[in-house]
Amino acid sequence: MKRLALIAVCSILLSSCQGAKLVRVSLGGPPAEKPKIEKLVDLGSLHVPREGELDLTESDGMFVAGEWVAMVGTGLNTDQAKLLLDGKEVPIAAGIQGGGLLFRLPRDVKFRHAYTARVETPSGTDEITLPVTNLLVMGDPKGNRLLVWRTSPEEKKVFNDDSCSLACPGVGPFAHSPEGGVLYVVASGGKAEPEGLSRFELKTVHLGSKNVSKEVASTGFETRYPPISFAVAKGGSHGFLLTKGELAVFDLSDQERPKFVARQVLPVLSKDAAPGYGSLVLLAGGSAAVVLDEPNNRVLLIDLSVPSSPAVSGAFPTGPPAAASYSIAIAADPRNVDALWVLTGLNTQQVRQRLSDMWSDKPASPITTRAGLVRMELKQNTLVADGPVDLPEGAMPLGLMIEANGDVLVSAVAYEKETFAKSGLSFQGAWTFVKGVWGSLFAGRIYRVTPNGNVSVEVTSINMLLSMARIEGGPLVYSTYRWSMDYVPPSVNVVLAVDVLKSQRLPVRELQWKMILPPYAFFPEIMVL
Repeated sequence: MKRLALIAVCSILLSSCQGAKLVRVSLGGPPAEKPKIEKLVDLGSLHVPREGELDLTESDGMFVAGEWVAMVGTGLNTDQAKLLLDGKEVPIAAGIQGGGLLFRLPRDVKFRHAYTARVETPSGTDEITLPVTNLLVMGDPKGNRLLVWRTSPEEKKVFNDDSCSLACPGVGPFAHSPEGGVLYVVASGGKAEPEGLSRFELKTVHLGSKNVSKEVASTGFETRYPPISFAVAKGGSHGFLLTKGELAVFDLSDQERPKFVARQVLPVLSKDAAPGYGSLVLLAGGSAAVVLDEPNNRVLLIDLSVPSSPAVSGAFPTGPPAAASYSIAIAADPRNVDALWVLTGLNTQQVRQRLSDMWSDKPASPITTRAGLVRMELKQNTLVADGPVDLPEGAMPLGLMIEANGDVLVSAVAYEKETFAKSGLSFQGAWTFVKGVWGSLFAGRIYRVTPNGNVSVEVTSINMLLSMARIEGGPLVYSTYRWSMDYVPPSVNVVLAVDVLKSQRLPVRELQWKMILPPYAFFPEIMVL
């Protein structure tokens, strides 16, 4: 009897599993009945079949940017059906057998947001709540790993304390695919190759996989110089990797099988000069690239109209002469596909030189270096620069990020030079001096610069604030070199961490104290998705 009961239970479970199959069908049909949404099923971020049964292996009930979603229901798949997320129409990819729909979440989702997914047909409407899960990604080159945190279901905690760690030797630059849900990561590939080339890998990481992010592909390639920056063209068909002296091109038309296409050596001013390219941005929808030549205070404009054959079309100065200001980084303006910002000032290489000169009793340089921002715009195949926006005197900028509204955030180390200059032998002077000491102790800064040139202090910290990231509706997140104190035995340590502004700290690991001294080997790159 027990055996018969067990067989009956197994039969029921088997039939329910068979009934749970989701089959992709053509989009459209007559509006036969009122739409009814039963549930949403996440399907991962990789390619789905053009027809037939959909794979549910990666379904975990969490919806991330760029993930495929099956909307199960009846009466949804009609000729005139519209799908809206919070009132904004989203493309429908196909139908689901039985009357459902197949669509893909946008790449740029809001932070910890519950969308209202609404379907409208000639026969009526129905809606369901779609909560998204956001990801925080960070590269830890010294730890040989890529870290991924997911947003926490707890209201008071922004991200889960535990991260997903992917083995990634010497992890370098990474970029989010234009469709979302896939991350391309550059990593060390092992032994050096002949003729001075070094081996690297381009890894494809599936962010929408079940429970944890997973590496799904890896392509080997060689370059002469270390990788610096990686970007993916708008259509997602090609990726571009900037090294200290080259531009490498990858075919990404198949996310799971990326291919190395070409390697273009970038020009230097003289045969004896070492290349020093440091940042890469794409303009004009990906048909042009701009790379920063740090030592020479210039940017190169590169024609990408034929992605497999990049060609340098011009070199343009970033602003003042190299003796007065130094190029540090560039970032694209999200409000204008043809514009970028250049961060200038005293960079870490010059700090090292000046410290060396000071200890060697060499005369101090009489030239004052002032940090600033220069906006450049692509006009008729020429990069045109506007006048600089000055940052406060005494700021040594480290990096920049452009927000959706056009504001520029600049991370920096600063000291209160102007405050000290105003102190005097009075109560007010003493108070000014105390404020100056306090401000110099808390030297970590993030400045906010508005498009019209107003500068304000966004964050002040005793720690070094490095790479920054933020998405719509979310807090500012930044990687830090933090001071940590042990009392038994007494010691001061430096900890690599990620800070969520005014709410959470995610420690990564301890560092050697000399990591906070210039020049910096790396700044841990972060991204919020």
